[in-house]
Amino acid sequence: MKKNQNHRRPKPPSRDFLRQITTLLLDSENKQQFLKRAGNILTDCFHSQRWSIMLKTDPDKICICLAKGIHENIISQTIIRCGEGIAGKIFLEGKGGLFVDIVHDLGMTSGGRYKSTSAICVPISYQGEVLGLIN
Repeated sequence: MKKNQNHRRPKPPSRDFLRQITTLLLDSENKQQFLKRAGNILTDCFHSQRWSIMLKTDPDKICICLAKGIHENIISQTIIRCGEGIAGKIFLEGKGGLFVDIVHDLGMTSGGRYKSTSAICVPISYQGEVLGLIN
C-alpha cells in the first residue's frame, strides 16, 4: 500500500540545531528573557499552538510562568503539587514523557480542559534538580 505523502512524520531536529538552541538559551541575560526565548522556540520551531512553561515556586509546587494558547485565568489559578496530574507526576519523577493517549498511558484525564488526549511534558533540570517543566 502506498503511503500518503501528506502525512509524513516531521524530521527530528539535528544535533547542530539543538546545540544552537541551547547556546541561544544559555546566552539569555535573565530568567524572563530565557523564558521568552524558549517560548519562541516552542512556537516557531515546533509549530506549537499551545504550550506552557512551569517553574517550581515551593519545594513541592509548580506554577505556569509563561504560556501560549492558555487563558489567563487558567495560568493565574494553576498551582500543581508534586505527584498531582501529569505535570506533577513528571515533576516528581524527573523524567519526560510523550503520551499518545493519557487516559490509557497514565490513567488520567485533563478534566475536560483540552480537546487532545495526547501530551508531551519535559522536565527542566539543572545539576540533577528539577526546576520546572515544559508542556
